Amino acid sequence: MQTATSISALKGITGTSNEIGILLGALTPGDGGGGTFYYDTNSALSENEGTIVKPTGPPTANGRWIRIYEGTVNVKWFASKVVGGNWSPAVQAAIQVNGAIFLPYGSYLINTPLTNAGDTSIEGESVDHTTLYTTSDINIINFTSAGSITIRNLKFSANTIQSSGAAIRLVFPNPIAKKVGHIENIRILRSGLSDTFKYGITVTNPQELVLRDIVIEGNGISTLIGVDLLSNREAFSPTIQNVKVYDAKIGLQVKSGVKVGGIEDPQLGIEGVKVLGCDFTRVETGVVVDNLYGGPGFNLDNCHVNAKLGCLSIKNINQIFISDSLFYMEDDALYGIDLVTVHDGSISCCKFFAQGAAAPHGILANGTAVTTEIKVIHNYFFLNSTGNQTGIWFGPSSNRNQALYNTVEGLSSGFDVLNQGANNVLVGNIRHNIE
Repeated sequence: MQTATSISALKGITGTSNEIGILLGALTPGDGGGGTFYYDTNSALSENEGTIVKPTGPPTANGRWIRIYEGTVNVKWFASKVVGGNWSPAVQAAIQVNGAIFLPYGSYLINTPLTNAGDTSIEGESVDHTTLYTTSDINIINFTSAGSITIRNLKFSANTIQSSGAAIRLVFPNPIAKKVGHIENIRILRSGLSDTFKYGITVTNPQELVLRDIVIEGNGISTLIGVDLLSNREAFSPTIQNVKVYDAKIGLQVKSGVKVGGIEDPQLGIEGVKVLGCDFTRVETGVVVDNLYGGPGFNLDNCHVNAKLGCLSIKNINQIFISDSLFYMEDDALYGIDLVTVHDGSISCCKFFAQGAAAPHGILANGTAVTTEIKVIHNYFFLNSTGNQTGIWFGPSSNRNQALYNTVEGLSSGFDVLNQGANNVLVGNIRHNIE
């Protein structure tokens, strides 16, 4: 048996066939990079200084110390690759071993984007104790190969003001291979009052994506987009659950027909988006859904949106279902929900509050394109009595919509329901004026 205090010390030892080597640490004893190795006299595997170590002594090209382990790969095993405090080479080496890595307690400077080559899992010890941070304008995680992606139990921090970088960027380019993204229990935070990422999480072609239990924080004056879903081909069933975005320009953005690598297909896009139990607060715009084609399926349920310019904008979507949510229109907000070329669906049991001095509309369907077959039912609108405000506006291009049993309170002037369209149905709506 051989004992070494570090990777560099292990390199100075040439073993015999199947001899056991005990490593006390990657750099120093007890630093988390230790483990048990065996010596393979015939191995010519490429050295990575974490699971495979090549001695410097033997005259032959063969002979390696091979780490004995099962399951995930610990990034601390590769600590000898850290250069100038930058953990990127160490984490990248761990990913290349088997794609499933563990980051124990600690803070890790990442100044070179992390990439993947297929199925990849990155897991921290806990969201409170494992931090990836950067001082550069980069994507910390930049995975662009198709595969099953899992990222959980991590905190991300931008120690700079970024103009293009993201904490997490995923791109799924292959329309045939299975692609699953599961991002869970994540905190994306500012390190100082002005520092921020450009994007919290951005995903192109989000096939069966799940985002759950995530907090994203901007700097209040930034162009941060909390969650950014893009598509240049068909993508199905992203689920966004218990995601909280604060102090951002846009809380959630969903766009299809976006050029990726110069390729664009406006007939394809993101379908079946589910937004559940989310908060988008102190943002300029809460949620923007902008498809170049009328893709089916947008569901927002039990959410809270607090926005300065507008809460929820939906364009070119079929089958929307919005329910049990709170829309709080601050400052110069012009709408709670703005519908343009939206067909079939319902807005029900929501509350709309307008506290600014502008003249907002709770629900606005007054675009130049047709909006049809939307049921607006059992909603409550509390508007500011300072101006000409409207609960629901069905514009000239709207038809076959229904406003049923809504309550509009706080009006001094304006309308509970303003109907300028054709074949719209208004039944049982109640208006309470401020006297």
